[in-house]
Amino acid sequence: MGLSELAELPASLGRLRRLKELRVGSGRLAALPAALAALAAHGQLQRLSVHGHQQLAALPAWMGELRNLKYLNLSSNALAALPAWVGELRNLKYLELRDNQLSGAEKRRIASIKSRCFPHCELAF
Repeated sequence: MGLSELAELPASLGRLRRLKELRVGSGRLAALPAALAALAAHGQLQRLSVHGHQQLAALPAWMGELRNLKYLNLSSNALAALPAWVGELRNLKYLELRDNQLSGAEKRRIASIKSRCFPHCELAF
């Protein structure tokens, strides 16, 4: 399912129990709604792409519960840091972080987490 140009996501997305891929690109999101936390509880989501949202500066804690996530694209947002829970995403194979506000020190911290927690993950800054 792909969504773009939205300022907010419909809460009903959290009720999609079998959702395996969600793409939300090039919009005006400033936050991901708590209603999407149900996606973590369902345990089916494997690919998440939230890119091109210049107001999105933080990620919610519930994303750390996306245990089956293999692909995470967070490019072209306003992220200055990634939460510590990113290290809990042990099945991650691809993490895209290009065109954010990440400092050199934050990139080194993320690379360190990657090497300890998911060494087979491709990381793109």
